[in-house]
Order: sequence, then structure tokens, then C-alpha cells
Amino acid sequence: MSGSDNRNATNKTEVSSLVASSECTPWIVVLISECVAIVVLNLITMAVFMTQRQMQRRGAYIFIRNLTMTDVLAGVISGPLQIERIGQHCDAWEYTYDESSWADLIKFAFLHIFSFASLANLAVISLERVHATYRPSRHLFMSRRVYYVTIAIIWLIAIIREALQITLGKMPFQDGGKIPLVINSALYIAYYLLVLLVVCICYTSIFIKVRFGPRMNRLDNGVIMRERQLSATLFAVTVASLITLLPVITYICLGLFHPDFTSPQSPVKFHLRMFALTCFISNSLVNPIIYALRMQGFRTGVRNLLCGGAPADANMAAISLQENP
Repeated sequence: MSGSDNRNATNKTEVSSLVASSECTPWIVVLISECVAIVVLNLITMAVFMTQRQMQRRGAYIFIRNLTMTDVLAGVISGPLQIERIGQHCDAWEYTYDESSWADLIKFAFLHIFSFASLANLAVISLERVHATYRPSRHLFMSRRVYYVTIAIIWLIAIIREALQITLGKMPFQDGGKIPLVINSALYIAYYLLVLLVVCICYTSIFIKVRFGPRMNRLDNGVIMRERQLSATLFAVTVASLITLLPVITYICLGLFHPDFTSPQSPVKFHLRMFALTCFISNSLVNPIIYALRMQGFRTGVRNLLCGGAPADANMAAISLQENP
């Protein structure tokens, strides 16, 4: 079969697998709304953490700010790119993905780089919480440089992973083709499971320390209680993020063992794919909601930011910083 015949056959296959725009439009509206909410809420969150003096401290708050910036970038870059790719499966607009194009490979990398950075950030936060629980004195006086170097490593890991994926995507296979997409899926699953393992070990050790450790004395009671409440809030953030990524991980696993499942040849498969994608993008949306539910200081900061209220004094700020148990 000639190259022209191959292209014609591919085009026919793509046309036959298109989903009607009536099926796509509601999901496109949902995803656009989700991206707007992600950007707005996380920008507000960043502003609160940057303006509230008590939330400018070192420690977990440095990683929280990095996680918030990652979510902003996901809403600005990854979300719109995901919406663009929906055109591959419906006739809302023309979309063509060329796996031999450097531009398309880079765009494909930006679909996932922020989720990898977010997962790495969650793993680092869990490790930081272990250090704060078992070595509170050393944690209190740890240099900011350690946190900034760690953040650089988080982004370096994500960049290296995506660069590796691009390199593999350009390498020829023995049959003249390219490295299959299954490698990307397998790496993503392995990465997710590794982060899940680290998070489970860290928060289990924190629970053991809190439940069975020695009682606090009066001098350390306030500081340690705030750290424990912050750990509980960050645990909720981590669990929510892992849950939002679970549908897409399940979808990827099904695609590895049943390749036909991920080809949206029917509206049912397309809707399952869009549900997984919506949950995937919502990973960048849940954090500000949890902060608002569990952190009194965060709610106070949002109110001051939106209503122009005067900042509380130092004592009130310290009290408001305590998260709700």
C-alpha cells in the first residue's frame, strides 16, 4: 500500500471515530469553566500566601506556594492543551497530532509536566511533614536554601521525565515506527505508584508518632499542635489530589491491557475518557477548596484580600493561622 493510500486509510479511520459535536460541547464547556476556576482560585490562594505574614514562613508553606504556582500553570497551559486535543475525537474543530513533529511532542509534554511536578511536590510535602514531626527543633531552624533546592529538584525531575519521553518518541523502532505510547503510560503509572507509596509510608509514620509518641509539654504544645493540624490539612490535600488522579490512572491501566478501550469509537467510551480528563484537571482545583475548609487563617486572608479588610494584629494572625481540626 502506498503512502497516499496509508494516509487515506488513516483519515477514514479518524473520520469514522469522530464523536458528534453535540457530545463534545458540554464537556468543552465544563473543561473551560474548570480551567477558569483553577486559575482564579489559585491566583487568590497565591495572593493570600504572599500577603499574610504568618503564611510566609519557611517549611511546608514554601512547598504549598510552589504547589499553587504549579496548579496555576496547569490551568493556563495544560488545561487549554487538553481541550485542544478533544478536537482529535470530535468535529468541533480540526485537530491533527503529528508524533514526528517536535512542536507536537513538546505540546504533549506540557500536557503532563505539571501533574508530574504536582505529584513530586506532594511526595516532598509528606517527607517534610515527617521531618517536622520527628525532628521539630531541627525543622524549625532549617535553612530556606534547602527548600529552594528541593523545589528545583522537583521541577528538574518533571523536566527530565518529559525530555526522556520526547527523546523516546523521536527514536526509531526496529520496524521503522516510533516508541509506542505505552511507554508513556507505563512511566506515568509507575510514577503515581511510587508517590503513593512514599505518601502512605510518611503519613502512616506520622500517625504512629502522634498516636503512640510521648505527650507534649506545655511550652511546645502550641507549636506542635499547629504543626499537627497543618499536617492533617496537607494530608487531606494529598488524598484529594491522589483521588482526582485515580480515574485517569485506571483509564490508562485499562488502555494498557485492553487497547480498544481507549479508542473513543462510541459515545460511551468518549464520555468515560472525558470524565477521567475532568477529574485529572480538577487535581489543580481541589487544593484551594481544602485550604478554605480547614484553614481559618486562609479564610481570613481571602476575606481581607477581597473585602479590603485591615490585617489582624500579630496575636490574632497567629490564632487565625491554626487550621480547624
